[in-house]
Amino acid sequence: MSAELPASRFLRALLLRTELTPSGLFVTLDTEKVKLACVSKGWSLMELARKAEVSRPTLAGIMRGQRVRPRTAFKLSDALRRGESLQDGESAVSWLTSPDPRE
Repeated sequence: MSAELPASRFLRALLLRTELTPSGLFVTLDTEKVKLACVSKGWSLMELARKAEVSRPTLAGIMRGQRVRPRTAFKLSDALRRGESLQDGESAVSWLTSPDPRE
C-alpha cells in the first residue's frame, strides 16, 4: 500500500478556508503548510512556482493569504504531492499527518 495521499485529500490538507461568492468558488491555503512542504522537498518558493506552473506574483499573493481559484490551489498541491523529498523514503504524508506544533 502506498503512503502517498490521493490528490484531493492532499489538497484538502493544505486548505485553510473555502469561500463561495457570486463570482465563484475561492480557496485560501494554509501558508505554513505550504512552507513546510517546500522545506521538506528542499524547494524554494520560486521553485514551487515553477514546478506548479503558476506565476511568482500569484504564489506571493497566496503566501500573503490571498484567496485563489481551486484550480490554482490544485496546481500547487499537485506539484508538492508529486515532488521528490530531500530524505529517502519521506513522503507528503509525514508532514501532513504530524501534529501541528502550534497546538
